[in-house]
Amino acid sequence: MDQKYVFRLAELNDCERIFEIRNKPEIRLTSLNQDEIEFCNHEKWFKATLKNPLSHLFVIDISKIIGVIRFDINGPEATISVYIDPHYHQQGFGSLIYREGEKWLENNYMFIEEIIAEILPRNLSSKIFFAKMGFVEKEKSVWRKKIYPRDTGGTFAAK
Repeated sequence: MDQKYVFRLAELNDCERIFEIRNKPEIRLTSLNQDEIEFCNHEKWFKATLKNPLSHLFVIDISKIIGVIRFDINGPEATISVYIDPHYHQQGFGSLIYREGEKWLENNYMFIEEIIAEILPRNLSSKIFFAKMGFVEKEKSVWRKKIYPRDTGGTFAAK
């Protein structure tokens, strides 16, 4: 992918664009909550998420926001949510935002052992995507990826 992008934390002025992407029919079809969301409810959720020290919402921006990834921290686990504007599907942006997000998570939460993704049983494209990212379905609709212990490149010698 040769396109320039910015991976960054979401900001208050991103609320409307993220709302637009989240409410697209293709995104709702694969979401755990498939209802169309009213803007006032989205805005409340968005503001609360930005203020929550255990939620981290990022965007990928290529002159406009085209994707979103969120990590909700719960002890040694981080639950992930990720979606890309359908117009940009199959162009590598899902993998890109995931890799950037995982790198951020590993650098900022060294104690996280596992990332969890909840995937609807009929959501074949997400199953394929998360399998490519190293996740394994451990329970029905729950996919997990171990990220700890990390390979630091060094060796451990017992004394």
